[in-house]
Amino acid sequence: MGFDAVEFNNKTTQPLEDQFWDQFDGLYDLTEDGLRENIPLLITDPNNRAAVDALVASAKQEQLE
Repeated sequence: MGFDAVEFNNKTTQPLEDQFWDQFDGLYDLTEDGLRENIPLLITDPNNRAAVDALVASAKQEQLE
């Protein structure tokens, strides 16, 4: 799966978990825009989809403020 390409730096204050996810996103070319486009494929339950849409809208509003 390519996890052997993930390298951790113990000389930074960035938590290991954050280091992992930053590299994971880059390794699989995951972007926020790409995930938004694929929400219909990732979340099929209409109730869950409504909740995710509300979270995305809320986050977008916070960014604008």
